[in-house]
Amino acid sequence: MGYVVPSVFSMFPDDPATVNEGSGSAAILGSRLVPLDIFKGARLEAFTTFLVKQPFISILHLVAGGKVSTVSPSATAVHPSWRRASHHIVLASGWETNTTFALRNQIRSGLTQVTQSFAALVPGFGAYTNEADINEPKWSETFWGSNYPRLVSIKRNIDPFGIFTCYHCVGYQD
Repeated sequence: MGYVVPSVFSMFPDDPATVNEGSGSAAILGSRLVPLDIFKGARLEAFTTFLVKQPFISILHLVAGGKVSTVSPSATAVHPSWRRASHHIVLASGWETNTTFALRNQIRSGLTQVTQSFAALVPGFGAYTNEADINEPKWSETFWGSNYPRLVSIKRNIDPFGIFTCYHCVGYQD
């Protein structure tokens, strides 16, 4: 059984426009897909050491199994490593609204460095674009892998004038 909320405003005891309780926060993420064997033997030791020593929040998502691993890596747009991954691991951080821009940039840079160290533990594995480091240096390889050239070709055919674009999306640099 569910509960029907009569209005979003009924969830706030006061006028939501006047409440300043941190209804949101600035967050940055970095991530990688990882294979099951990262949880075994020497790879487990290296991975555990990495997780313990890195300064960010770690979130582990189980993504393996089912039909996803039986689809051809070139049948969809996602990075082919989605077919071999057992987990999607996110590193997260953020800051308060009064954090200086210098410190924000330091946090961003730190996340990128740590995410790249993480990537070295899982060579050939990509990241989920919606929960990846916005400053990912190898973004087209990390987000789409070997599918990227095919996706650029499709994009140029469907959107020859580059109307539909976003930062680090397919065709972003065209």
